[in-house]
Formats: sequence, structure tokens, C-alpha cells
Amino acid sequence: MKIKGNTFYFTFREKRIIKSMVDNVYGKETTPADYDTTGGDYDMGIEGDIKGKTGENVSGSTIERLVGLREKEVKGVSRSTLSIVAKYLGFNGHERLLDYIEYSSVHRSEKEPGFNVEDLVRQHAIRLSFNENKVLILNYHNESSFEVISSENTKLKACDKLEVKHIDAGEEFICTRVLRQHNNRWISLGTYKSGSDNPVSCIELLKTEL
Repeated sequence: MKIKGNTFYFTFREKRIIKSMVDNVYGKETTPADYDTTGGDYDMGIEGDIKGKTGENVSGSTIERLVGLREKEVKGVSRSTLSIVAKYLGFNGHERLLDYIEYSSVHRSEKEPGFNVEDLVRQHAIRLSFNENKVLILNYHNESSFEVISSENTKLKACDKLEVKHIDAGEEFICTRVLRQHNNRWISLGTYKSGSDNPVSCIELLKTEL
């Protein structure tokens, strides 16, 4: 989680924790249809349920983004919105909600969508998609070692060797070290980050003969 002024930005794992709580209060597993905005009437779906339980109005599309059903949107939510959601979920203020999210994020045993390098199978390549038509296809070597097979609209190049600790959907892609061959020598280029405003939007395993 990151806080910039009065705006809060949650990781994919944290958004799934929030969604689980919203589903519980709403009484069923929610889908995008439950978050449809009702044009200011706030009388249907999540909008209506929040208004009925808290007396407050909040856009369904805002809550849809908060719970991670709009994965390509990286906008945060305001403190006032978080306070309404906290009230809806039964917390005494948004600080208590944040404490619960932080605790659950650390202790939650459920594995969220994403990949640990130890679990990746060597006969597959990994396609990472980002916003702005950026795509990386990586080959897994061992532990935290990857090689770039192809790169579209990123600063990385084919054959670059990367050290990566983890890859998660909805998270910034971070390489702790990038090596590039130059004049038959491997040169360290330092770290590479996709940017907090440009996280991994999609992860795919590709069958390859590599």
C-alpha cells in the first residue's frame, strides 16, 4: 500500500482482501455488474447497499476499482471514500480498516494470482503485459534468473539477463539487476523498474521449445 496525500494505492493482494470483505457484507461474490453506477440514484447494487447501511453515497465504479475488478486502472481512492468503505465493512474508521488489511496481507495463506520463480516450469516462457502496449517475454533459468526473449516498448532488450525476486499481477515489475552483453562482455546496467503507475497487467505462460 502507498499513500500520496489523501489518496491510497493498494496492491493486488490487498484489493482481493477488501473484495472478500465486501462480498461478505453484500451477501454474495460480487461481479462487475454489481458495481454498475446508477446515475446518481445510489439505489441498486453495491451503491444501494452502501447507502442503505451507511447513509453515504459512493460511486460503484470507484468501489469496483478498489476491489481489483478494474485491473488496468491504477488510480487510487480518496481518504473520504475509504472512510465510507470502512464504515460499510464495520470498522471504526479507515485506520482500523488499514490495520486489518495490513495484518491480513501478511498472514493470509491463500495464494493470490502470480508466480514465484521456484514454481515456474522451465519449458514455458513468461509473457508480461503492461499498459501502453508494453510487453516482455522472458525465459526462466533458475532461482531468480531470467533472460529476455523479446521486448516491446520497454528499455530492456532481447538477451538481457535479469535478476527478479517475484512477479505478481497488479504489482510493479522490478529487476534487482540487469546484465547486457557488450563487446563480448556482460555489463551491469543496475536495476530496472516498470514504474508504480505501470504495473504488470497480465501474466501468461507460453509453451516454448526453448
